[in-house]
Amino acid sequence: MGTGVGLDKQSGDCVMERHIAVLKDTKIYLPSEVWVSLYTELAERRLLAFSFAEYSQDGETGILDESEERYSDWAQEEFNGEGDIIESILNSHGLYRWEEQD
Repeated sequence: MGTGVGLDKQSGDCVMERHIAVLKDTKIYLPSEVWVSLYTELAERRLLAFSFAEYSQDGETGILDESEERYSDWAQEEFNGEGDIIESILNSHGLYRWEEQD
């Protein structure tokens, strides 16, 4: 089994470079539930890091609100911002959310 790298006998082009060029232009669409699950899990890792470091934006309010059932306001803003960054990174690598048409 070969490595997938070699010369095209007719054109002299490197075969691997041509495959990479094709992959760079490929878009992969993930179902919404997979997309949301992926970026949510990645964004939550940042908030877990805040929690482990016992970080608080104001020195008092942690990542959860008083009910301990949802993120505090500042943590929700961090989560949303991180989600936007993650979406941009995924898009730059050819991964997109499948938007279902009504």
